[in-house]
Amino acid sequence: MAEAQVFFPAEKRELIEIAQRNKAMAYRFCQMHCVKTAAEMFIIYTFEKQDLSIEQYRLPIATDEAAPSISGVFLPAALYENEIAELYGVNFTGMAIDFGGTLYETAKPRAFAEAAPGKKGPAPKAAAAAKKPAAEGQPLDLKKPAEADKPAVAAEVDKPAAEAEVDKPAVAAEADKPAAEAEVDKPAPEEREREEEN
Repeated sequence: MAEAQVFFPAEKRELIEIAQRNKAMAYRFCQMHCVKTAAEMFIIYTFEKQDLSIEQYRLPIATDEAAPSISGVFLPAALYENEIAELYGVNFTGMAIDFGGTLYETAKPRAFAEAAPGKKGPAPKAAAAAKKPAAEGQPLDLKKPAEADKPAVAAEVDKPAAEAEVDKPAVAAEADKPAAEAEVDKPAPEEREREEEN
């Protein structure tokens, strides 16, 4: 059974302090990402020690809201911050490197700022846990929604695999094989000579 992920609640005013404290305790900046649902949006910051212990922080945020950059403490965060700024519309103040909206070329600005159509918010238990403030110094525990809460996955392929293979010309199928596999089908010259003698 997978271990439940623990997220410590974070506020914008304490982000830089959180980054400095983790750096002082020999944590490295692992990653950060933004999550958008119909009900909420937040940024997850992950720090990891060499012994693989992890500290994760969850910052509630909104599009067009500003958050302080932690790239002055952990320079690699600048790439993640630029990505989140461009795709979700979150503004970061004091970024060490600001691409000024040129990191990605997208058809639509703030491509991920809106929740995907048909996507519901978090599972009721997770949403309730997210809204309930944790006691000072206590982690916020957001467990994955139950299997019954997950939407059914639609078939990803229009045709069955067998039907798709029938549509392929024989030459194309042979060209798709790796060289080593294609050679296995052909007998070696010595074997051909022996077959011809018999």
